[in-house]
Amino acid sequence: MSIFIHDFSLSHIQYFNHYFFDSAHVFYGHRHDTWEINVVLDGQLEVTYDDTVFTLKANQAFIGEPNVFHRNHIAPGHTAELIVIHFTSHELPLLYLSQIFALSDENLILFKLALSDFEQFRVKHQLTSHTIDLAPASFKKLLEVFIGRIVKESVAIPYSNTKETLIYNQAVAYMKENLHRSCPILEIATACCVCSTTLKNIFRTYTGQGVNTFFMNMKLEESKRYLQQNNTLSTISERLGFTSQAYFSKSFKKAYGCSPLHYKTQYLKGL
Repeated sequence: MSIFIHDFSLSHIQYFNHYFFDSAHVFYGHRHDTWEINVVLDGQLEVTYDDTVFTLKANQAFIGEPNVFHRNHIAPGHTAELIVIHFTSHELPLLYLSQIFALSDENLILFKLALSDFEQFRVKHQLTSHTIDLAPASFKKLLEVFIGRIVKESVAIPYSNTKETLIYNQAVAYMKENLHRSCPILEIATACCVCSTTLKNIFRTYTGQGVNTFFMNMKLEESKRYLQQNNTLSTISERLGFTSQAYFSKSFKKAYGCSPLHYKTQYLKGL
């Protein structure tokens, strides 16, 4: 059974882009505050999403939640045509799970119809990828219908189960269980029954980041949830295993461009 709500509304469409990637493409990954849908129209793409890795092929899509790390690169020997849309919705539940879907012929036609209509509108009004909030209501409604249809059909696509991806999954799960303290690379590698070098290489492949950097980013994303719950900086620092409140504040500002106190104030003010 699907975890998504079939009938929902999109609050805003915040980003749209139509990409044509060659075999050299590598996107090193990011997190953002919006939902994201990726639709592959041709070729195939290897996607890392939190603690899962999967290959997205032609006429397949995935929906990712806000603030979850994801990256992608072209599968060896392939190219890809990809549509990326970021949107907000207050009606979809956050369960920290990606959803992957195979598109039926009918849903593919619906998506291409919406895409064609919107591409013409974008050219006419000279919209950029970041001014997409001006998109017509008709496109937003068609996107709502499209997402609702693919979620209702919920055709499963298997995740990758290679040795490397299983090690990656195990390492991320170990980090999640130990966000409250510091975990040296050797400890994480030992928990996964591999050497530190192997673990480092796997994280470079699937995240484009070092193990320590990835673990720090996980802590900082979790700190945002604590800040939204109005916890003190000292409490958050202690819960997430930072050596000091000052180090937590410095790391947060380096990652997000503002202090954790400013982030908390702005978030609570917007409620």
